[in-house]
Amino acid sequence: SVVYLLSVLLLILVNKLTPVHASGHACSIAGPIALLCCFMASWYVILPALFLYCVCFWASVRLGRHTVQDFLVGSAVPLVASVLCYFPILPAF
Repeated sequence: SVVYLLSVLLLILVNKLTPVHASGHACSIAGPIALLCCFMASWYVILPALFLYCVCFWASVRLGRHTVQDFLVGSAVPLVASVLCYFPILPAF
């Protein structure tokens, strides 16, 4: 999808142009979880998704793969990509 492609491009830009090494794993989990929670907003979906995100966050930081900042920036990338893809189609709705 376009959001996934834009997420990858933004991730590359962040990693090349800033000293932050944004987590690709965080990007790949935060985007689908955000969309899942957005379209199926109920506690039986949100709580397991939040648990899965927290486990991924803990493992990434605990194993030394990323810092907290790297993981959070990587999590923000698909959210920014989603917003950027949403605004061009906004007038159609």
